[in-house]
Amino acid sequence: MEEHFYLLWPTCIRRLKLRGTAIVAVAICVAALLCRMIASRMGHNPLGFETWLCADGLGMGALLAVTARMLRQSRLGLWLFAGGALLVSAGCYLLDRIVGHVVADGSFHMTAFNSFCCACVTVTLLLGSRFSIRQRTLGFFGEISYGLYLVHMLCFDFYDHVMPKIWPAISDGHGHFGLIVVRFLMAGTLAVGLSTVSRRYYEDPILRLKNRLAPSEQGKTAGEPAPNPSGDWPADDIGELSNPQSAA
Repeated sequence: MEEHFYLLWPTCIRRLKLRGTAIVAVAICVAALLCRMIASRMGHNPLGFETWLCADGLGMGALLAVTARMLRQSRLGLWLFAGGALLVSAGCYLLDRIVGHVVADGSFHMTAFNSFCCACVTVTLLLGSRFSIRQRTLGFFGEISYGLYLVHMLCFDFYDHVMPKIWPAISDGHGHFGLIVVRFLMAGTLAVGLSTVSRRYYEDPILRLKNRLAPSEQGKTAGEPAPNPSGDWPADDIGELSNPQSAA
């Protein structure tokens, strides 16, 4: 379902400033909730996998990335963002428990879940930078994460399709924890291998080409930059949160 989002989002990044992009991200979250409510009133399943029913998860991730840049990675600002996401999650959960199942068939439940996940990701980033959590294994999986995200389901489907034909004894893992572990290890290893090859021989060359065609601006200012609520996109990426010693 992400194809529709990724088809339009790069245009927003290119054409809009930070504040405009944040507004679009919030609009995506609200629109997805409204679509779920409309689907419920029309007698359809509001918790389906169509883009218009679950795009708020993507929208909240995009909003987190935009907010971090608007605040120039301010730790206090991101703690407030995480707190706001938790409040939205709690509010939607209570609303869902009180009237949501009657009015919108649980449509608020997904908003509560996505907001909670957004808060958890934000807190994880803050704590990871505060305590300088650096591990080569995690860094490796971070580098191949996008390719792994794309191919892992294909690898597990490939396993389920091929193994009954070549090794039936270990193909049916329902109710057998050992066979489930074997399936995870074999299909997971295949997914990690393909993702590693993709990163080294496909993604890295494209990223190097991008850097040659559109090099980033050099010369970062010292100290923690001031917030940038409506200006242009900053040239630097979010590698780690600035000033990790000043945890809120």
